[in-house]
Amino acid sequence: MESEFKSMIGIVVRQDSYDRFFVWCKDSESHGIQMNPQKPLKMGNWVNIKFRSSEFQKEFQVSNYEVISQVYTTEVQGNRVLVKLDQYLMENQQELDHHFFGKIW
Repeated sequence: MESEFKSMIGIVVRQDSYDRFFVWCKDSESHGIQMNPQKPLKMGNWVNIKFRSSEFQKEFQVSNYEVISQVYTTEVQGNRVLVKLDQYLMENQQELDHHFFGKIW
């Protein structure tokens, strides 16, 4: 029996070579993407990664992805990817618990 397809949203935060990128995803430690020339990537792109549940590991190479609209306002400055989050800090202003990014210090 084939395992079901899953998807995960992430953001391209590093370019390792002409066609290899690193994608940050909340549910995983890292994902490498081998760029498909028909679906070009660049730093700051948001992607929907598709894979079979049997393929999922904390770190694995991905080739099935779609570039999607920004989930949050995103800007690239040099080799940094900046994401703008609009959220009010009511209590602990040293730590933000965000539903997508998790804990931010």
